[in-house]
Amino acid sequence: TIAWAITSLAEIKAGAFVLDPMCGLGTILLEAAIEWPNVYYFGSDISDSQLQGAYSNIRDASLIDKIELFKSSVTGLPFLSESIDVILTDIPFGKKFKITEDMKFLPRVFQEFERVLCFGGTVVLLFNQELYKSISNDIAHGSRTDRSIFTETSTDCRQSDLISVEQDTKQE
Repeated sequence: TIAWAITSLAEIKAGAFVLDPMCGLGTILLEAAIEWPNVYYFGSDISDSQLQGAYSNIRDASLIDKIELFKSSVTGLPFLSESIDVILTDIPFGKKFKITEDMKFLPRVFQEFERVLCFGGTVVLLFNQELYKSISNDIAHGSRTDRSIFTETSTDCRQSDLISVEQDTKQE
């Protein structure tokens, strides 16, 4: 599945703190928690209905004790700076809203990811192709990004791009 591909790219290690800041129904977190059980998982979403669906899915998978859910804006995550090892998410922008609207919002999203991500941490994002083309240059030249791995994939269900941006391990 796409969720499995996203989690596999992250190379999650035991004891890591993993966040899906736009978790929706929790599919990525569920896939990760099944594959890597000795990890701390957090899911956030701004939508009550999405969080209710995620809670139901997590409960049905008997993973309530593995994944903590909370309501939060992706631009104001309730985590200390440099406290998250891995960020995994399917960016919904360009699906519900127009790309031009999302482009104004994305710099704040990426700044918040950078704030909460530990040095040496990993970000794996799923974008639609149009959004990827619009922002790929900005991602590759972020303020803390040293190495970037761009993996373009096509799936039967939709055209998508997986992007894994690995943060530099040395402080500037």
